[in-house]
Amino acid sequence: MKSGYTLTGLLVVLLTLGVIGCTDKTGDNPTRAEVGEQGLVTNQSNHTFSIFFSTAKDPGFKPIRVYLPPGYDLSGGGIRYPSLYLLPPFRSDELYYFEHGLAAVADRLIAEGKIEPMIIVTLDGRSHLGGSFYTNSACQGNHFTALFTDTSFQEYAAPGTESLYPDGGVLMYEAEATITRIDDIFRTFDDPSRRAIGGVGMGGYGAFRAVLQTDLFGSVSAVNAPLDFDGNGSGGFLTLLDEVFINDFGAIDTAEGDLEASLILSASAAFTPHIAAFDIDSLYQDVFGQRTFTFSVDDTLTDDFRSFKAEYNIHLPYDSAGARHDYIWDLWMENNIANLYAVADPAIAADFMTMNKLLVSSSDAVFHYGEQMTAFTGFLGSNSMTYQTQTFNGTDRLSATANHYLYDLLEDILIFHSNNLNPTN
Repeated sequence: MKSGYTLTGLLVVLLTLGVIGCTDKTGDNPTRAEVGEQGLVTNQSNHTFSIFFSTAKDPGFKPIRVYLPPGYDLSGGGIRYPSLYLLPPFRSDELYYFEHGLAAVADRLIAEGKIEPMIIVTLDGRSHLGGSFYTNSACQGNHFTALFTDTSFQEYAAPGTESLYPDGGVLMYEAEATITRIDDIFRTFDDPSRRAIGGVGMGGYGAFRAVLQTDLFGSVSAVNAPLDFDGNGSGGFLTLLDEVFINDFGAIDTAEGDLEASLILSASAAFTPHIAAFDIDSLYQDVFGQRTFTFSVDDTLTDDFRSFKAEYNIHLPYDSAGARHDYIWDLWMENNIANLYAVADPAIAADFMTMNKLLVSSSDAVFHYGEQMTAFTGFLGSNSMTYQTQTFNGTDRLSATANHYLYDLLEDILIFHSNNLNPTN
């Protein structure tokens, strides 16, 4: 597979999950314009690169982009490299980090000997409402499974067609997670101590969720992320919800262009979609020749429709009378990082306690994320967990947002993870 690569020089490789063909994001990486075309679509016709349990509004095939360090051998030989997964924030795609200088910063730090050469993977974290929160959701698709979990499915023959199937009318189908396919294609280490994850905003939440629900990573970082939903009981998303609703349940219907309202809709789709459970009903080939699924619904979230927004097929944590809907909010809180830690596998929870964690925040972060970051560091400290913090305050000309300062923060993030990726042996 790797011997088929013919593009030489430093490059960023564009992979498409499941879709073989062109992409509308074919522009050169602005930090390496002199190299020319920076994309290479791999021919994965024998495999579904990753499975997103598709929904009508989220078809399920998401592009990713991979940074390869200087000296990477495209012929398929050479040394192996540690890997870092960077998850983008709300409404951002696989180009987010590259548009903020990732390739240039990584090249420079490697040349200066400040970081170990590494493979860096970024992806599209969006949904039709703005952001997936990297969860499994009947409303937005199973993003978490697609990224991190290898899965198997059975397809059953229709009555009278059993003879067409090789094994008594049952066809087994294997779906590899994105992380598995990356390890298959590139010269990475399949070793949690040589693999890291981080993210900005929603991506930081996804990164912490990943280290509490898998054993795939050895370090984690987050920049201005929703890591404590209620901000110690009175802030965070609670403040944001009050601002968005202003005691008017219907207002969110007309706030399609409102960034805060869109985030609430996306979070509701991630944490409290109306359809809470579903079964795979059958497999079929889509127009790209890839396997896709249809579903049979077997459960709904609640029969209490005071919080239901039919046009989005979600339940909001407010009801039609403008009051907080405690049952829905409690379901949101089940997805809070502290609560995910409380129910995590004991071995994973023990590793999380000592795992090196970097938390970068600013007081004026969007969506009241600063309050959430402060509350989360309090949670870590009260439980004697290992972590590092960093703040950035902005200037008279630029506010302290992750977008404005990400170029500078990338250096610290990459150095942090390189120091925790086990030096090359």
